[in-house]
Formats: sequence, C-alpha cells, structure tokens
Amino acid sequence: MSKEGDYDVELTTSDGQKKTVQVHVLKNHTAVNVHDSTIYVGDKWEAKDNFDSAVDKDGQDVDLKDIIVNDSQKNTEQVGSFDVTYTYEGITSTAKVTVKENQASINVHDSTIYVGDKWEAKDNFDSAIAKDGHKLSFNELKVDDHEKNTSKKGSFKVTYSYEGITSTSTITVKEKPINSQEKYKVVVQYLDEDGNKISDSVTLTGKEGEAYHTEAKKIKGYTLTKEPKNKEGKFTKDSQSVTYVYARKESGNEDAIETTGRSENHSGNSRNKPIPSSTKSYPKTGEETNNLLSAIGVALLVLISGVLIFLKRKKNETND
Repeated sequence: MSKEGDYDVELTTSDGQKKTVQVHVLKNHTAVNVHDSTIYVGDKWEAKDNFDSAVDKDGQDVDLKDIIVNDSQKNTEQVGSFDVTYTYEGITSTAKVTVKENQASINVHDSTIYVGDKWEAKDNFDSAIAKDGHKLSFNELKVDDHEKNTSKKGSFKVTYSYEGITSTSTITVKEKPINSQEKYKVVVQYLDEDGNKISDSVTLTGKEGEAYHTEAKKIKGYTLTKEPKNKEGKFTKDSQSVTYVYARKESGNEDAIETTGRSENHSGNSRNKPIPSSTKSYPKTGEETNNLLSAIGVALLVLISGVLIFLKRKKNETND
C-alpha cells in the first residue's frame, strides 16, 4: 500500500477462518531538503551550509544532527565539485558543491611621508578584486587605520579587508628635510614705548634650524625697559621679529649707539660679526662752547706774541 487511504484486508486465522479488516494508510511526510551551492577555493564550508530542512513521517521537523551526512568527497582546496548526501529514515537527498577559483585580491603599497603631511588610507590603496573577479571600489573595503599618527617620526600600519581577504601597508613618517641652501630672516627692531623706531633695525640671516642671538643696543638718550623672550632662537621658514623696547632718559650723559645683534651658525665654523652702527657720536653743546673759547685764546696769544716780537726787532734796528 503505497498510497494514502482506507484498504480492506482479509486475514486468515490459525483455525482456517477468514476475517476482513479495514486498514487506514497515512501519508509518509518524510523529506530532506537541501540545495546546491558554489564556493571558492579556500572558503570555509560545512554540511549545514547546504541543508535547508527535514521532516519525519508525521511531518515533524528533524534536526540536522539526526540526519546521516556523507561528505567524504569534500575538497575546498582545488577547483572542481563534490557531492554531499543527507539521509533520514530511508530518504536521501544530494547537494552538489562547486568549487571555483578564488580571484579575490587587495593590492596596497607601503609609503614614506614627512611629519605633518596630510595622509588618508586611500593614498596607499591600489586595487581590489572580489572572489568572482569583479572589481571593488575603495569604499567597499573595511579599513583599520587606528594606529595612524603623522605628527611625529615613526611608522604605523593600515589593514584593508574584504570577505576574509586582508592586506597591510606600512607608512613610514620621517622628519622633514632641511633646505641647506635657502636662508631665512630674523629682523631685530628698536622701538620706544609708543612703538616708534628709535634706531635702525638689524636683519640677521641663517639656514633653517641654525641658532641666532640678538642683544640690545646702547642708544643715546634712551634706557632699555623690555627684553624680548625670543632674543635667542633658531631660524625658521617663517620670518621672525625680535623687538627691544626703550624709554627716554630724563637727563645725564648718554653713551653712543652700539649695535650688538649677531647670528650663530652651528653647521660650520663661520660666525657673523656684529653689524656696526651707522650713527656717529657727536660732541655735546657744552663741549662745543669750551672748544671755541680755547681756540680764541690761542689765537690772541699768538697775535700778542707776534706784535711783541715785531716791536722788539724795530727797537733794535733803531739803536743800531
């Protein structure tokens, strides 16, 4: 009886009597449902990946653990295919697993940058291909750049991943090279408390990273009141300004102007000498008056001496 339904069955007893009974045949619901699939060389695969469902005779669900699985042909390490059978209470289903070449790849490169340079993960990305051979965009990848640090010398790694494929690039961060030829300026200014210029400024030049040193001038009629914090430092690509501030003296004699700004070159044995001031020292008003009187006195003395000598000679000539 292979079909569901009611059937009359004639039975014969041991004493030869015959009896007819009715048998009700139920439908056998046993089934195992699986599906075929395609994977790529090296992919992880398990029998449960191709199993869908199973039921017993009464239509109740059956777990995979109660099913007999035969995956003895399994081989995911080379291109080809293999069959897997799933059996339960005489019912067997077969799934075919096709293994294709895995074309997945992520191509990146290492690089070198300098401290402070702008950098993004896509700078080191070249190309990427999925398992089936289609091209991937950078945005489809998972990027881990948590080690990123471009603010100091060193290196960091960045990983690029897609469906189990990972590539890593190394970024080396170097100190910025110093331009050994180009020179940079430091301008030294001498101002009064109102910001007015009271002496010629001094311009120092040097290569990036070299040290400079400045000093205050002695300026007639003024006293230094404020020294700048950056009176010493190093030359940089940006122009720098060093300002000395002075106040006017009330009275008294003042010294002549002296210029003492200089720069130091630590990359060689040369040293810039102090720049001489273009301002000369002049005599004070009192000194000019004294000098004039002295000159007049000397002139009168010479004149009187000349007259006396003349008169003496005249007298001698008369006596002769």
